[in-house]
Amino acid sequence: MDGKLFEERLDTDKVHVRERSHFQLRTFHREDVYIIDIVTRDHFQRFFEAVSEFHAELVRCIASLCLPAEFREAARAKSEKLLG
Repeated sequence: MDGKLFEERLDTDKVHVRERSHFQLRTFHREDVYIIDIVTRDHFQRFFEAVSEFHAELVRCIASLCLPAEFREAARAKSEKLLG
């Protein structure tokens, strides 16, 4: 997002507005959950670094598991189907 993001919260008699650098929207469709991150241009580099660190940690954790070959192949096939 190139510009400012604002979050609004309603109380019974007040509206609270504050500036944010990151929003996370979650939506559900069938059995899937879709998570959409919206970040400001100024916050993007920090956000990208955090996502990269999380991805690296996740890869390390998955690699340390002793998963059966059939499971790994099924996961790879589903990934290829989803990503094309």
